[in-house]
Amino acid sequence: MRKSDIKDQIESNKEIITELSSGAKSCTRLNNMGWMHSELIHETETLFQYPNYMPPEEKEYHLNYIHIGNLGRAWKYIARNKKTAIDNYQIRQLHRILSKNTDIKGGEYRFSDAFIEQLQCDAPTYHIMLQRLGDIEYNINNSNMPVLIRAFNTHFDIVYAQPFNDFNKRVARLTMNWFLMQNDYTPIFFNKKSDNRDYMVALYHRANEDYKAYSYYMYKCMLRTQKDIIQLIKKSRGI
Repeated sequence: MRKSDIKDQIESNKEIITELSSGAKSCTRLNNMGWMHSELIHETETLFQYPNYMPPEEKEYHLNYIHIGNLGRAWKYIARNKKTAIDNYQIRQLHRILSKNTDIKGGEYRFSDAFIEQLQCDAPTYHIMLQRLGDIEYNINNSNMPVLIRAFNTHFDIVYAQPFNDFNKRVARLTMNWFLMQNDYTPIFFNKKSDNRDYMVALYHRANEDYKAYSYYMYKCMLRTQKDIIQLIKKSRGI
């Protein structure tokens, strides 16, 4: 399917979801939020990339019930603050929630340079971190650009900036979905088995300035998430 066709279908599905949701009972909406929460957890389990050097017995520690619980709390924070303007304070707040009861200092920017192994590139030097984050905040609020492009760019920009010592991709996905929901789109979930590889490949393309391959992947993931949510709402309304 061509990107233009996917974009048209996304906008059509957006209207369908709005119409289906408008008449839904509060319990149905809560059920949908619960589904989104569970998919968020499944997504993280799907995408989690273990370092090549990590012994098998240590892998469980790196994605345990603490991290899963923090994801749930971050999702609830977004739901409670859907209309809150997204700025660097809010991005740091998401990181604080994700870092609770871990050995990562929540909300603190890194103070050393970083190499992004999965993208095979250096992150911007930490000396210009505040400038990079200022650019991210400006771009997410730049109303001259389409909403979906801003969302996709914000996702990549946070991943590439690597502002924190850990949980950068989780913060990036949460921030993107928060912004999408503020603009009446559904969130995007990378929860298919193929995303374990395709997600990082798309980010790698974007890091190498292949904007088309990256955006095409993001549009496809948006479309399939919409289809899942439409089916869920229809099923809920039929019960």
